[in-house]
Amino acid sequence: MPCCFALHKPIKAFLFRFAYGADAGRFFAGAELGAVPLAAAVSLQTRLPFVIVKKQVKDYGTSKPIEGVLEPGDKVTLVEDIITTAGQCIKAADALKAAGAEVVKIIGILDRQEGGAENIRAAGYAYEPLFVKSDMGV
Repeated sequence: MPCCFALHKPIKAFLFRFAYGADAGRFFAGAELGAVPLAAAVSLQTRLPFVIVKKQVKDYGTSKPIEGVLEPGDKVTLVEDIITTAGQCIKAADALKAAGAEVVKIIGILDRQEGGAENIRAAGYAYEPLFVKSDMGV
C-alpha cells in the first residue's frame, strides 16, 4: 500500500478531532499552498467551511489576503502541512486574526522539530502536531 494511503486514516482522524472536539473551530483555513488540499478535504467531509490564506496579495484577481467568506469573530483552525520554523504559518494566523477571526489552534501534519512549535506558541497561538520528526525515526 502506498505511503499516502497508509497516512490517510490517522490524518483524517486527527483533523476530524478539530472539527468536532471541544477545541473545534467553525472554519478550517489552509495556508497557501500545501495545506489547501488538507483544509478542502476536511471541509468536504465535515461540511464545515474553509478559507485559503494567501502567502501574498496579488495586484490582480480579488486582491484579498484571504479567499472565502470569513466574518469577524469566526473561530478558525489553521491547518499546515509541514512545520519547520513556522514563519509562513504564523503570518497566515496573523492574517486571519487581522481579518477578525479567532485562531483557536494551529495544527501541523508534520513538525520537523526545527523551532516551529516554539515560534508558534511564542506568537500566542495554540499548536498541536500529528507527527513529529523524531517519531519517524529520522
